[in-house]
Amino acid sequence: MTCIVAISDNGKVYMGGDRGHSDSHTLVSSTQPKIFDVGSYLIGYAGNSGIGQAVIYNFQYPAVGKTHNIDRHMLKVFIPALRLFFKENDIKIPDDDENNAGFIVGVKGRVYEIDISDFQCIEYEEVSIGSGSSYAYGSLYTSIDLPAKTRVEKAIQSAINYSPTCQSPIDILYK
Repeated sequence: MTCIVAISDNGKVYMGGDRGHSDSHTLVSSTQPKIFDVGSYLIGYAGNSGIGQAVIYNFQYPAVGKTHNIDRHMLKVFIPALRLFFKENDIKIPDDDENNAGFIVGVKGRVYEIDISDFQCIEYEEVSIGSGSSYAYGSLYTSIDLPAKTRVEKAIQSAINYSPTCQSPIDILYK
């Protein structure tokens, strides 16, 4: 029911997302985006909207400070803080993919995918999550020579055009 795309390019993160929300019978556009600028971070979510909204609006994002080791920050500070947030707020991690949630986090020009089923945190130069991600990846592959912001927009538009679970409008942020 979503497509979130992020690209790391020349020290910046470009992130985009659709606004479709769907179930097995209906697809509607939300008035709220699924990507956000939160202090030092860009973050987008796919999957379980309740979990996504809890993290977006209630999680206390740890300060990044002047660290140069972003991998260490993500694995030793961000992920433990996120795990604690889930525990303290009694957020149950669904045991099926259909009800699970995932996040893309952009910080200091880097892009990470976080899967809450096991809290893995993997860095990518470009990544897509959600039901429309296979269409987005095809678009990213064919648009390699275009500017990052254009690639993100085209990838999300591809998911909207071909996935029955993605819908406009498109939101794009960069930092």
